[in-house]
Amino acid sequence: MSFRADAFRRPSINCEPVYSWIWDAPADETGICNRMYEMYDNGIRALYIIPEPKDFRPSTMTTTMSPEYMSEDFMHLMRVVSDTAEKLGMSLWLYDEGGWPSGSVCTQINQRRPDLARKVILSSSFRLSAGVCYHPPDKHADFLAAFIQINNEEPVRVTDSYTGAKPFMVTEFRTKALVSQSAELTYNTDIADPDTGRLFIEMTHEKYRATLSDQFGLLIPVMFNDEPGLNPNPWTPGLDQLFMEKYGYDMCDYLPWITRQLKWKTDAQRQAIIDYRMLICELLLKNFFLPIRCWCEKNNLSSAGHLNGEHMADFLIYDIHTYGNPLEILRSYHIPGVDAIWGQIRPGNNSSDPCVPFFPRLASSAARQMGNDLALTESMAVYGDGSTPDMIRYVIGFQAVRGINLFNLMNMAYGDEGVYGLVERPVFKSCKPGFAHLREL
Repeated sequence: MSFRADAFRRPSINCEPVYSWIWDAPADETGICNRMYEMYDNGIRALYIIPEPKDFRPSTMTTTMSPEYMSEDFMHLMRVVSDTAEKLGMSLWLYDEGGWPSGSVCTQINQRRPDLARKVILSSSFRLSAGVCYHPPDKHADFLAAFIQINNEEPVRVTDSYTGAKPFMVTEFRTKALVSQSAELTYNTDIADPDTGRLFIEMTHEKYRATLSDQFGLLIPVMFNDEPGLNPNPWTPGLDQLFMEKYGYDMCDYLPWITRQLKWKTDAQRQAIIDYRMLICELLLKNFFLPIRCWCEKNNLSSAGHLNGEHMADFLIYDIHTYGNPLEILRSYHIPGVDAIWGQIRPGNNSSDPCVPFFPRLASSAARQMGNDLALTESMAVYGDGSTPDMIRYVIGFQAVRGINLFNLMNMAYGDEGVYGLVERPVFKSCKPGFAHLREL
């Protein structure tokens, strides 16, 4: 690729730093226009809105956002944003969720379809005395398998009644939907289920298309997808049957190793872990990530986003969010990204986590493997209000030399007073030192 000096001196607006604008308070046309003119006057040329509705983390985050997320009034204000951006010559990205992670329409999918709540494989163990007969539960919706273990011997799956000559441990594996435990869990959906992806696109992307499609690809180049994923040891209905059809053996025979209760010792145990993760990866791609990419392509948008926890060793070594093959999923984005918001990148960081100096390359590698040039980062966000220009510059530079070249800096807040100005800090706003110097940064 040849170097273009003119493009280096005067980059396209699509290469501008993109600022996150959190809507955490009642929004109206006047407030939107005033703030966007203020952003423009201080050198901001690209932004996207992160709506934080009242239903998003209601017990841990203060937000009084109105109008209601994805309502007609909300979409009207999004049109005001796009029209104002057009007048100012700004670029506007779209963000596909109310809060995060992407995939729930801020609890609305679970309200409509409780059966699409995120699900996991859980276990419970108990000890029985010698001579006691154990009867596995009858096969029903949530029971998967039972194993007995004597002392430190390998556990053995039992399908019929068992009477131990010695005391023995029983471990039962079941599936459980993550609902009703906490209001904070109501936005966690099963994105491995095809109905979740279909509803998510219908309830978010299609509404944006109905209101803003005349600006797609021009003023609005990107749809941003934020931290979609599953919990450790995920389950989706029919997974065991799909596993049997694909691999020819019963995954339930290996649940103690698949769920990482026991470290694998045999090649068969290791392969079961791999097959389980790869099947989850296949379902995530087929039912969530690729449909979003296809929708974006049909609507002249680029899909962009990042996964969850990519800076942690567990992300790759233990695959804690069970992406299976994270690079394959990152390649489903037109613009793959990473998340650098937790303070993991900082001068003199002596983290023992081997992924910290490496993880930005996940996104840049995925981009180059597709023959694309752009890889993005979400940066800062919860580094705190003590973040100096030198700190921000270091975080940017650390990622730039590892192939990241599109920078999303966080955050700006809609609310002006009290707790609204705190949100995820640092907050870039006119009352804070340095706001007028963001362009120089």
